[in-house]
Amino acid sequence: MICLVGAGPRGLAVLERLCANHAGENELVIHVVDPFPPGSGRIWREQQSPQLLMNTVSSQVSQFTDESIDCSGPIRPGPSLHGWLQSHDSDADQGRRGPDDYPSRRLYGRYLRWVFDRVVADAPDTVRVVVHRATAVALEDADNGQCVTLDDGNRLAGMDAVVLSLGHSDTELTGKERQLAGFAERHGLRYFPPANPADLDFDKIDAGEAVGVRGLGLAFFDVLALVMEGRGGRFVPSDKGLRYRPSGREPTLYAGAHHGIPDYARGRNQKGVAGKHRPRFLTADAAHRIRENPEATFRRDVWPLLDAEVRTVYYQALVAQRGGSSAASNFLKDYLSEPDDPGTLRRHGLTASDEWSWERLGQPWRPHEFSDHATFNQWLLGHLREDIGHAEVGNVDDPVKAALDVIRDLHKEIRLAIDRSGVIGSSYRDEVIHWFTPLSTLFSAGPPPLRVEQMAALIECGLLQVVGPEPQVRTDPTGACFLIGSATIPGKQIRTTSLIEARIPKPDLKHSANPLLCFLVETGQCRPYHIPDPDGAYESGGLDVTPRPYRLIDAAGVPHSRRFAYGPPTESVFWFLNETIRPGIGSMILEDADAISRAALTC
Repeated sequence: MICLVGAGPRGLAVLERLCANHAGENELVIHVVDPFPPGSGRIWREQQSPQLLMNTVSSQVSQFTDESIDCSGPIRPGPSLHGWLQSHDSDADQGRRGPDDYPSRRLYGRYLRWVFDRVVADAPDTVRVVVHRATAVALEDADNGQCVTLDDGNRLAGMDAVVLSLGHSDTELTGKERQLAGFAERHGLRYFPPANPADLDFDKIDAGEAVGVRGLGLAFFDVLALVMEGRGGRFVPSDKGLRYRPSGREPTLYAGAHHGIPDYARGRNQKGVAGKHRPRFLTADAAHRIRENPEATFRRDVWPLLDAEVRTVYYQALVAQRGGSSAASNFLKDYLSEPDDPGTLRRHGLTASDEWSWERLGQPWRPHEFSDHATFNQWLLGHLREDIGHAEVGNVDDPVKAALDVIRDLHKEIRLAIDRSGVIGSSYRDEVIHWFTPLSTLFSAGPPPLRVEQMAALIECGLLQVVGPEPQVRTDPTGACFLIGSATIPGKQIRTTSLIEARIPKPDLKHSANPLLCFLVETGQCRPYHIPDPDGAYESGGLDVTPRPYRLIDAAGVPHSRRFAYGPPTESVFWFLNETIRPGIGSMILEDADAISRAALTC
């Protein structure tokens, strides 16, 4: 018997691979444990607002193996989300059915539920799947195998193998968050801690209420959807772009983020299903060479190669935009022979103002002076419209969007270089977690362009104001409100009676609120992952596991031969685990699932 704890896309992938790899006449019983529906799990459950969108187009989302998957198990193809939409009627989301459309999350959840039903229906006769709509709270070894205890009192005993595919979990509040939550409780205010916005009850917020929001990433756009359209407002097209027609039930939002701007919109997809940039500098061989250096750092050894990839694509696309494909081909030959020579750019008609600048993209407000929040928002509207314009051109033809999409395309190569202590601990902490990951999210993991258009419409109608970069939140000494402002934009701090932390909590094993992870920590059956460093190892918040097939390692450093874990709880062992399964590019999730399932079947 095998127990899968967590039945979102990763757990579903292991289930499918168990069924595909099971051979012989012996009965295999697979227990699937999740309080949410199997397949969709918590994040993609069907019972959520239709306003919440994915940030990946439907043709680039799948749950099935294909010939690009490097695995030992059999390949069992199936339809992508877009392919499934073409053959399955759905009353909802009728306008989001194209291959390059961004479907709702609940529609993706419906697809995942269908995949689960298909996997179970197509399973060999010797496989039986038992679903438990409950939460696992304990896991222990016993004489007859492992025992999983559920919060409904059931005990699943005699498990030969247990796979933890827990996905994102809630975490305990930090010191500052606890202070803000306590302040809100004492004074009758509302504080919404870091969480998936779909899990929060925004109905408590009054119409017309002033609400502070920290964060301008994907969670922020979810908040916008839930408290604006979700309360009956409508976006309508006009000759000047989208306009918002309020229902009268909306609050007024005052938002800010460290960079002062929202995540950049995804460019219109011109790469089809599996198109991606092929690296010239940050290749697999280069990544392996980086790993051979025990003192490698991200900024010194990885970043220059990624930077070279981005600049090359940007300049090539810019030359192509102005002079055509032949001019771009000639430029590329010259540039690759002397990439550091500014003269190459000048010979091909590129000026100093054309040169790539991370600083200009990351802090585009820097050259400007703002007298107050209103002037900053006027500038921001121009910035948003410029970003929308770039996105409409596409992720191949537009130089900026083509360049930024390189970061997304090279996730695999970045992982090859830095996963499992590829760089020293202090570099991973300071340069990957605190610098590069937020930067890559800002540039390449942003929302559909529609969301940026909607943001601009809400600023114009007065229901949204961005306070500026480096937001500061204080509590009013009288207890009447929160105060939110910007460290860089002049003006009075704004008084709000609700505060929303618009971000998903980062995985942190020692501060996890997941009851099973808490139990494993308390009983010494798992430990945080440590990354070696000359000045002392860095203790990350990730769950320590062996190399693939990811056996769980206990507090004494001993791997459990029949217990496996993968996905978000192992963040820092592996980098950036928030992706969906994309067809045609050798999805790491599916390759991992195949290795885990084959190892579990031998237990």
